[in-house]
Amino acid sequence: IRRQRQMCIRDRDQQKMRLIVQRVLCASTKIAGEVVGKIGRGLVILISFHKGDTKADAEWMAQKALRARLWQDIKTKKPWNSNVIQNKFEALFVHQPIYACDISSAEVPLEEEKEISALFGACMSMAQKTHSKDKVTAAPFGKQVELDIIGDGPVTLVLKPAGKDQDEGEDKKEKQSFILD
Repeated sequence: IRRQRQMCIRDRDQQKMRLIVQRVLCASTKIAGEVVGKIGRGLVILISFHKGDTKADAEWMAQKALRARLWQDIKTKKPWNSNVIQNKFEALFVHQPIYACDISSAEVPLEEEKEISALFGACMSMAQKTHSKDKVTAAPFGKQVELDIIGDGPVTLVLKPAGKDQDEGEDKKEKQSFILD
C-alpha cells in the first residue's frame, strides 16, 4: 500500500494541465444568479493547471482546443472536419481548480493564485489572438460560478500536453500533437 501511495504522489507531482472541452449549443456563467458570461454555439473549456505548467503550455493548449475539429465541414459535409474558428462559433473558458485534486487522499491543491492567474491570462490572450476577442470569453478568475450548459452531441474531450503519461526512459512526443483521453 505504501508503494502505491508513493506512486500516486509521484504521478500527481508529474501531472500537467488538462482541458475538458465540451461542444455546446449555448452556455453561460453566473455569480449569485447574475449572468457574467454567455456564449452561443461553440465550446466550453474547463482548464486546470498543475505545478510546473508554463505560459507556453497554456498558450499551446488554448490553440489546440480551438483548433479541435469537432463539427461537420459546411462545404464538403465531411464529419469531424471543422473547428470553432472556421465556423465562427464562440468559446467560454472556465478555470477548474478541483480538476487538479487527488481524490484518493481528498487533498485539494493549494495553487499559487498569482501564478495560476498569469497562466489563465496567457491562455485567454492566446485564445483571443487565435480566434477573435469577441468570440472568446472567460468566467471571472477565482470566483465561484454557476455554469449552465446545453450540450451539442454529446461531444466531450480531455486534452493534455503530449508526453504527460510517459515514463522517463521513453521518447517524448513532440508538442505538435495532443492526446485525447
